[in-house]
Amino acid sequence: FREKENDFLRSYEAEKIRFLDVQLKKYMKENADLKDQLNSFGELLSDIDLSKIDVKFTPSNIKDKKDIIIWLSDMHIGAYTTEYSLFDNSYDETIVKDRLNKVFIKVYEESLLLGGFDNVIVCNLGDSLDGYNGKTNRGTELSQNMNNKDQIKTFISSMTEFLSKLVKHIPCNNIKYYAVGESNHGSDFEYAANVSLSYICTSINIEATIFSKSIDYFVLENVTYIVTHGNDNKNMNRGLPLTINDKSENYINDYLTYNNISGKVVFVKGDLHQSAVTYAKRFVYKSVGSLYGSSDWIQANFGFTKACCDYSIVNKNGDRLDGLVILN
Repeated sequence: FREKENDFLRSYEAEKIRFLDVQLKKYMKENADLKDQLNSFGELLSDIDLSKIDVKFTPSNIKDKKDIIIWLSDMHIGAYTTEYSLFDNSYDETIVKDRLNKVFIKVYEESLLLGGFDNVIVCNLGDSLDGYNGKTNRGTELSQNMNNKDQIKTFISSMTEFLSKLVKHIPCNNIKYYAVGESNHGSDFEYAANVSLSYICTSINIEATIFSKSIDYFVLENVTYIVTHGNDNKNMNRGLPLTINDKSENYINDYLTYNNISGKVVFVKGDLHQSAVTYAKRFVYKSVGSLYGSSDWIQANFGFTKACCDYSIVNKNGDRLDGLVILN
């Protein structure tokens, strides 16, 4: 027994040393990555000159209680659809800005028809950035045409231009920007970019909320909108499905119960680059499309999904009319 005990202790000590060595290397790498990200954001913020942004939001006196929500998801700035893809999907900074401009034109057309809005909500549902150091947060290798700094700068400049157009040309009483806290491609890299953007929003009188959790919600009129990317930084084995099923309904019902949410509820997610609306007993389940569209992997496994942006027009009773802007 003493020999067995000694063998066990020697084995335990050896395993403990190996485990500590692995953990130490892991934390050293994470520390180096964090320093790289900090340096990237330091350089980025030094390049941003708020004096060049010549707009300030001023509320209009819109009497009619109609709102528009722009469901902006899966921009994947930096993604590269290679020459080996089945279908062309060229994507760079110019195309990102062109697609956002098409979204703006649709919002402008709707504002002309409706005489403006009470609230204009821009809700970012994640994966705005394609991934840090050419990988998803879980280590999957990605084809990219931008480095980390270029992804951040393109996101900030594109979104600032888009939001400035809304400020200049859309009559409304409020403009608000919401962003989810986690996504499997953008992760904390994207969260920091959204925090940077929120300072610009504040400087031009746009209310900005950057959620810290993978799922959160906001209330508009008498409706609770629960928002998520559909996949998180690391914990979910599988993302939420395109349409509702029993498992995901139970998952969302638990969230409603825990947060004492009742009444009209719309659950909105991105991640799968497709648009769909299905209905559960306690809520509407809405998946939204992608500003980027199809990567090589999506084309090979699911076919060619168009780049698009969902939007919802909501009246004072919370009734929703959904629309879709096709972008390529």
